[in-house]
Amino acid sequence: MGEDKLQKLHSNLVKDGYDLPDYNAFKTDMQDANKLKTLHDNLLKDEYDLPDYDTFSSDMGVKKKRIYATIRDFFNFSISLRSPIVISRKKEG
Repeated sequence: MGEDKLQKLHSNLVKDGYDLPDYNAFKTDMQDANKLKTLHDNLLKDEYDLPDYDTFSSDMGVKKKRIYATIRDFFNFSISLRSPIVISRKKEG
């Protein structure tokens, strides 16, 4: 569903005179949250009626990246804390 909206947005912006790459390049660019945010901000400046950024990005099919950690990751991290690395200087002489 997001792809349909993204394609419609691309088509409408081209009709409005925006200099955009072909749809496939635009789609790839819009997967970058920074580029999508810049587009959103610029469209707001041009007085387009848009929802807030989070809604807009969701509508366009862009998912927020999430960081997942497993129980094993936490376990391994806690083990590494129990085994400190000892650094010593070589004795001179």
